[in-house]
Amino acid sequence: MIDFTSPQSNDVVLSNSKGDRGLVLGGIEGVKQRLSSDVEAVRIEALSQASQYGREGLDLIIKAFHEDTEAVRRGAYFCLRDRQTPEIRRILQGYYPWDWKSCKNLFTYPIKNNFFQYLVISKNGLICAFHCMFLDDRKKLHCIVKILDLLNLRKIRTLTGFKSIPKLAITTDGQTLITGEYGGNITAWNTQTGAKLFSRSVGAVTNVAIGDDNETLVFSTNLPVLESERVGWETQVEIWNLPEQKRLKSVSIGIDWEENQFNQYGNTHFIDLSPHNEILLCQAFASQYDSKPVDIWNIAEGRNRKSYTLKFPKYYRNKCFAIAPNGLYFATPMTYTSPYIPNTSHRLVPENSRDRTVRDRAITLWKLHKDPEIDLLEKSSGDRNDAYESIVREKQFLGLLQDNGDITCLAFSPDGKILAVGSHPILDGEVKLWDLESRKKICTLTRENSPIKFVGFNQDGNILYTATQNNLKAWGF
Repeated sequence: MIDFTSPQSNDVVLSNSKGDRGLVLGGIEGVKQRLSSDVEAVRIEALSQASQYGREGLDLIIKAFHEDTEAVRRGAYFCLRDRQTPEIRRILQGYYPWDWKSCKNLFTYPIKNNFFQYLVISKNGLICAFHCMFLDDRKKLHCIVKILDLLNLRKIRTLTGFKSIPKLAITTDGQTLITGEYGGNITAWNTQTGAKLFSRSVGAVTNVAIGDDNETLVFSTNLPVLESERVGWETQVEIWNLPEQKRLKSVSIGIDWEENQFNQYGNTHFIDLSPHNEILLCQAFASQYDSKPVDIWNIAEGRNRKSYTLKFPKYYRNKCFAIAPNGLYFATPMTYTSPYIPNTSHRLVPENSRDRTVRDRAITLWKLHKDPEIDLLEKSSGDRNDAYESIVREKQFLGLLQDNGDITCLAFSPDGKILAVGSHPILDGEVKLWDLESRKKICTLTRENSPIKFVGFNQDGNILYTATQNNLKAWGF
């Protein structure tokens, strides 16, 4: 085992001609010397090396975070943010490496005359892929996927031959793109060459996701089930090893027995993995006025059991989800959907309930683990109304943020302190940033006249990508 606190064979040692004990530039002593340099870049580089030296190195990083310049503090922050101990959480509390109120638009990429529903960006911020539909001269509808190089703002290639709208997922390095079709195929593509890595017929694919290890592929399928005179839809989630192209396990979410609801029940509206591939989060697609429960599955170490199910009040829909980078909690908006009588302007109000307005909207946060250390939000909210009383009593409930937007997408910053929220232009059509520690809105980045389809941070947290029907934008410093 290497002793990092002692000089190694490739370390540089300075000494005088008399043979006195020299100055060691390697080991922990070398790190300390570089941290005393007058050059910021040298001190920042030394911080990344200090993390190799156990507690002594950690103390050096903490000291630099408290005492050094802002650039070095930011470097120390990046060394500390992935450590989820209570000590480090307290140290980093209230610190934000980027001032989003002063960010600017880095680029705008136009999406011309192409309707798209799904868009993904690799976490390294280099590759973007989105699905498009267009009509040719013969009025025939085509489904394609465009792959963009975000570094040079150019299209790399176009993937064709899709029979239905594909769901998309991409690896963190942007090298592999997964497409899943309701027509029955799950396909892996090389984004640089456009070559098919593999394609499998697995049934009607309704959603796809890739773990942060770039090896775990998860997708859901929708299969018809016949029983006597009933017709239902069974939702299954399959977990594969992507490099080996091998199925590891299958999870049956359940069967929805519904009449005259083709393609509305049994589909998964959302599916995702926690960062360490321990928790599987999924929700079946809801009808117009119902709120489907969210199932949380523990799939770590070969286990395959449902941990618990979160249920939401009737008439409250959950349109999108986001899992925090630490894998300890997730966020979902709750929007009140008041039913209407067909072909009339009269609204149906639920029995024994007041006529709610558009203000009955909020972003709720929920625990994925029963960990007392992650109570980052108070359960009480001064602006909460009686519609949320039932969920506040849930043990897994963390808190809520009052937001009057028709929320369409969510994304956490890499440190989990900031939540980006995209909404529909019927109400405000904005991209907002929320501070989760103070439960206050930081700023509104942009206002659009079309729905916000996508929000997402890069892995350093200094660039936020937003997409509408018309363009893709990057915001940063």
